[in-house]
Parts: sequence; C-alpha cells; structure tokens
Amino acid sequence: MNQNDTKSMTVNVGGQSLRIRVTPEEEAQYQRAADVANRVYEEIVRNGVGLGPRAMAMATFQLAVELDEARRDLEGTATTRQLLGGLIQRIDERVTAQLGEPSGQPERRG
Repeated sequence: MNQNDTKSMTVNVGGQSLRIRVTPEEEAQYQRAADVANRVYEEIVRNGVGLGPRAMAMATFQLAVELDEARRDLEGTATTRQLLGGLIQRIDERVTAQLGEPSGQPERRG
C-alpha cells in the first residue's frame, strides 16, 4: 500500500475515535467493521455490563467467537467442496471406464 494511495479516515468504536489510513477500496469495509463492533458493544452495554474497558473486552471476545465460528464454517465448506469434487471425479472415471473414451458422439453398438 503506497502512502499516496491512502487517506485518513476516522471511525468511532465504543466511544473511541480511531484515525486510520485506508485505500478508497477499504473505506467501506472498515466502516462496516466499525458498525459491527459498535453493535456488539452496544448490545453488551444494554445487557448491563456498563461502559468502559470491561464492556469493550467482552465485545472483543464476542467478535472473536463469531470470527472463529465463521472460519470453521468456511473450513467445513471447503472440506465439503473437496469431497464433492472427489466424488464427481470418481463418477466421471467410472462412466468413462464403462462407456469408453467420450468422443462427443454416442457410441453405437450393433
């Protein structure tokens, strides 16, 4: 990331202003991330934890749990995709072995 390609942006998370450097492509992503962090923080505060470091620590923990769940879901999806790919390959091999090499034309048996 070249310094000339970035600009300063301020996001507010848990009542704290954070000044960061972002590319134009990252700006919306970082604002969405701040919005998510604030929603979690505000939910924790509404549940009676109060303001401050404890609420922020709980919000960080909650986001880490959600991130871990999302990563595990993605890993499960990748594993499923690999299993399906292997299954499709085995089906293709079996069909090819039974019908012979596909030539684009159905084979006539007489």
